[in-house]
Amino acid sequence: MVRKSWLEKGHRAGGEGRESDQFVRVSWEKAAKLVAGELKRVRETYDPGAIWGGSYGWMRTSSVGNARNLLQRVLNLNGGYTTYTGDYSTGCAQVVLPYVIGSNGVYEQVTSWELINEKTELVVLWGADPTITNDIDWCTTIHENAGGLLALKARGVKVVAINPLKPDTAECFGDKAQGIAPRPGTDVAMMLGRTSRACASGSSPK
Repeated sequence: MVRKSWLEKGHRAGGEGRESDQFVRVSWEKAAKLVAGELKRVRETYDPGAIWGGSYGWMRTSSVGNARNLLQRVLNLNGGYTTYTGDYSTGCAQVVLPYVIGSNGVYEQVTSWELINEKTELVVLWGADPTITNDIDWCTTIHENAGGLLALKARGVKVVAINPLKPDTAECFGDKAQGIAPRPGTDVAMMLGRTSRACASGSSPK
């Protein structure tokens, strides 16, 4: 399906009819020619860096059927493209953490539930909701995490949930959970304030 004004005028149509335009059905052959023509036009008019190749799309757990990988293979054959760093699962953590802890902690071996249950006195959920996210995984759900949370609950461990919404995990911990709902956009200021206080009081590790 192609927007009618773009089909008639190409890139010169600009935003004309973007909200009210009709879509026209075209054949696969026609669609391929339109895409190839635009890739050629942008590459020759600007350079390959003007082409965004970071679309996630959706995919299966394989290389064939992975929308992003297939898109980027094609764009590499076209001379290259602009992409991104990291992913939407961990945001900027992949970029920032190597400078903070010396490694990319988000995709490395994490602390075991046994050790967490043995040593933890307070759990802080910063924008996280493990009871939900641990039922979602790339290949299969991580069922053992429910047992880890329930073990913490049985010990009476306190939970602080920093989240504009009250997460299901906080509901699970009942009166042992405290909710802090920062205004949207103020979370970084909250992080900096907490870090500054920890440094000033001498409670942060050097």
